[in-house]
Amino acid sequence: MNIAITDNYKFSQNRNRSFPSFSSRINPIKPLKYPTSKGEVTIYEPTSKELLSGGLISDIVDFFTENLSKDTKDPGWLALGDKKNKNLISVFKKQFRYEIENLIKNDDGHLTISVAKDKNGKLCAGCMSYGYDEVPMAKNNTLYIENIAVAPEYRKNHLGDMLIKKVIDAEKAHFTDVFLVGENMAAGFYKKLGFKKLNPNNKNQRAIIDFMSELRWTDFPKYVSLFTKPIQQNATRWYDISGPVIRKLFCYIEY
Repeated sequence: MNIAITDNYKFSQNRNRSFPSFSSRINPIKPLKYPTSKGEVTIYEPTSKELLSGGLISDIVDFFTENLSKDTKDPGWLALGDKKNKNLISVFKKQFRYEIENLIKNDDGHLTISVAKDKNGKLCAGCMSYGYDEVPMAKNNTLYIENIAVAPEYRKNHLGDMLIKKVIDAEKAHFTDVFLVGENMAAGFYKKLGFKKLNPNNKNQRAIIDFMSELRWTDFPKYVSLFTKPIQQNATRWYDISGPVIRKLFCYIEY
């Protein structure tokens, strides 16, 4: 259940926000205990202080890097799973940390970083999401799940399901849809949660697909797919808002 992090690389540099008490200060996820076959874990949302000054970001970076480099066929991620590539891994982790720090500092209130820890305080799962700003007109209506990872020994406990459901539930009043770029190998997991792949036969969804193929040319569609799910059932779908804008901006594309 891995999601590539490659589109972490773009950030808006024009927003000036104070640090929130919670990573999603508008709708923070309340701490809860969750039973697993390995024992009870605690799911919670760290404060920005804990993330930025308590060393938790480094733990999160290490956790995502280790777990997202497994269960994938993407050579880029596989390289990060090879401990021989010390320099590559070091550079990647520094960049990843920088990007998380920027997400927190530029948070508009809808960034959610949720984690699950075992009784010893060790990370066993994590999820990060925010309003999607890579596609035109999507930020205010589309919740983007950037990363979701569960340690191998905690899988088959529905821990990943719980993290995604908690994030969606916390933001259901603000966002109409949720979108993620997921590993092809994990397609069954997302479909069980109600996600569907964007449909190339729909002109607006096709516009999103073409846009993403340019944005993520290194991994899409060979290693990952585009999944979406409605949150507010009666709302206009996000791709029916963003699609026409993209088609107008890139009118040279034939649909």
